[in-house]
Amino acid sequence: MKTNLFILFMTLALFANAQCYSVSTIPYNPAPYSGTSVSIGADAFSPRIAIGFNFCFYGHILDSLVIGSNGIVTFDATYPYWIDYCNPVIHDIPLPSSYASVAPGCCVMMPWQDLNPSLGGNISYASIGVAPNRVFIVSFDNVPMDSCSKVFKGQVKLFETTNIIETHIGIKDTCTNWNHGRAAHGLNGFPINTDQPMGVFVDGRNYPNCVWTATNEGTQFTPTCNVCLPLSINENNSSSDNFSIFPNPFSISAQISFDKTYPTIALSLYDLQGKLLLQNHYADCNQITLHRNQLSNGLYFLKLIIDDKQIETRKIVVGGE
Repeated sequence: MKTNLFILFMTLALFANAQCYSVSTIPYNPAPYSGTSVSIGADAFSPRIAIGFNFCFYGHILDSLVIGSNGIVTFDATYPYWIDYCNPVIHDIPLPSSYASVAPGCCVMMPWQDLNPSLGGNISYASIGVAPNRVFIVSFDNVPMDSCSKVFKGQVKLFETTNIIETHIGIKDTCTNWNHGRAAHGLNGFPINTDQPMGVFVDGRNYPNCVWTATNEGTQFTPTCNVCLPLSINENNSSSDNFSIFPNPFSISAQISFDKTYPTIALSLYDLQGKLLLQNHYADCNQITLHRNQLSNGLYFLKLIIDDKQIETRKIVVGGE
């Protein structure tokens, strides 16, 4: 099946499997609950906020985020189901989910639960430390839970260079008046609609065990599979010769041909600064046509994930008019 392609994204990265993070308990050690306050209504998102450094999350290098009122920090609030509405409903489905409409994608759930910051408390963000060891912090300080008089106090820390994620929960109670008091605690990857969704969750804090409480506890999510391993511009990285690119360099288009038809192929293209120029997914595919479109002359990095497990990376050059 021949598929046409355009292109767009950031620093070439590899992720080996759906988990890619270890989960461990650490001492409760929040930073000060202070910084730049953000006004967010119930079931809503903040404006996009610059992190101040590149942060790697599930193979994507990102430089900004959006805070959701219901205890999430998401790097991508563009999916139509979520862009204007931070859904507080946790369904009878364990996460991660293959379907983007079920849960917010590409996010830290600190946990995801039904909160109502329009009733009080404070949501803020801050950056501490100096490069290359800065920490970006999102704080929920005594934010009321919806449908009851209880509050939530917690914090997310994003660590530069190591790409470690920490959540620090000061007060996590339950409000069973709405959605049975459910809360999900973990990382949910990008909503790519495959049979192998990406994500990792704290034991006992995912459906069907979504009703829980916590006080003064810390959790660390540590990358375990080179979640963002840059590809050297001096070499290709390919575990096999099961596909070819011709012509390369190309001026108008190039054909990516595979040795057979594969059930799923994910393709990403990056520039030298690590900017993602496109990411697409294909089914039952043996050939992809890569069009130049608006690409300038130069060197780009191509990443292919075949059948959700085999990772191939190549250099590709655009030249001429």
